[in-house]
Amino acid sequence: MAQKWTKAFLDKKRTLADPYADEAAAALFEMINAQHSEEKKKKVARFVTEFVSHDFTHDWDQSKHEIQIPEKLLHYFKDLTPFKFTHEERIILEKGAEFFNTHGPRIILILYSRSLLKQYAHTKAIEVLHKTRLLESKPHRRIIETMQFVVDVMQPHWHIEKHDSDDPHLNTNHNGVQSIQKLRLVHAMIRYKIKHNITHTKDKGWDHKKFGEPINQEDMIFATHTFSTEVIQGLLEMGAKLSPVEIENYYQTWRLIGRALGVNHDLLPENYEEGCKLQDIIYKRHFTLPNPHGPKLAEALVEWFAETMPLFNRKTALTVIKDANDTANQLLIKENLGIDLSDAHDDLVTHLTEVDLPGIEKHNGQNVASAEIEHLFIYFIETLLKVERGGKASTFRIGDGFDDTWNINRDQEKPAGKIHLIISTIWAAIKGFFLKIIGYFKNHD
Repeated sequence: MAQKWTKAFLDKKRTLADPYADEAAAALFEMINAQHSEEKKKKVARFVTEFVSHDFTHDWDQSKHEIQIPEKLLHYFKDLTPFKFTHEERIILEKGAEFFNTHGPRIILILYSRSLLKQYAHTKAIEVLHKTRLLESKPHRRIIETMQFVVDVMQPHWHIEKHDSDDPHLNTNHNGVQSIQKLRLVHAMIRYKIKHNITHTKDKGWDHKKFGEPINQEDMIFATHTFSTEVIQGLLEMGAKLSPVEIENYYQTWRLIGRALGVNHDLLPENYEEGCKLQDIIYKRHFTLPNPHGPKLAEALVEWFAETMPLFNRKTALTVIKDANDTANQLLIKENLGIDLSDAHDDLVTHLTEVDLPGIEKHNGQNVASAEIEHLFIYFIETLLKVERGGKASTFRIGDGFDDTWNINRDQEKPAGKIHLIISTIWAAIKGFFLKIIGYFKNHD
């Protein structure tokens, strides 16, 4: 299989995008362009925004709009062909959800500390982020939406049992269905904007010869692999015990998600081993220097952690990144992204034992490392649940099933700014301190 990943084959894939979603996106912009007055253009633009953000498991209320929905756009959301899974594939999706249920908190932190950084090291793929300023202007939104997408598609129960049949049908209420449809459409809209010079950057035009299509097929499988192969390798680096069967099941789950996202069938490796080989080939092709935009994106990522997580700072962010990446990745992060991990703490666990995370009892003995790391994962998610995402979306969310399994504390439902988070965190630490003192005197009466 690896023999087919030739330069000619992958170069060709850089000229291909996602025609299915591109037609729907074009219909959106054609509807706007067809309006002659600025007032009508704004009205259509508002309609487009509402339509794209609509929950398509519910009926669309056409009566409150004067706009006629383009048939191509309506067909795009009604067509569930990309989600036609066989019985064996349905089983794989549920096994992938079980894997995420077990390792989800760790995976979400790895998305931050490893997957996104690998994306920023790709000098051609990140040209899209530069053109649209998706991370430089709104880092919180971009980072959290990436994590949100993974949580959505990793939810269980993709299918529902029928009462009169042994063949389950697709659960159209599944968050993953809508997340995939919307992501494909958003990518198509970005392609349209770039190709028609509707961007916020001063440098107009897109160099197709150099970059290929914006968000092309090679970039799509590359990004999908950062959620599968990179996550698996990050889990192993951070000490998770994974069996070959578990690894393969999780990879196959993302292979199905990649297919639903519009990745060409001949670009989907058959198994985890082949997926790693293809990803390594892509790395060698595009992890090149100079990397003019990667360092800015990586710096925004590091600063986001330091600004968002109470009790932690930049040094903690660097320590988390160091712990999730092997020596080769650490060198890549330094040389391609300008992030020097030598400024990190010597050991993540030792650092965590010195920080009183709210609601967490300190551990002693052989399992201290595992306990401290697990607490960090949960603390990270609890913080995400309280931080405003920015833009029109509200906050990070997880399913009720994950909520219970991961023992997430939801005492604070409303989004909070960092000042509020710091105050609540300090109060929790003070409260915990006095409870320990009370407990001490009780035990020594």
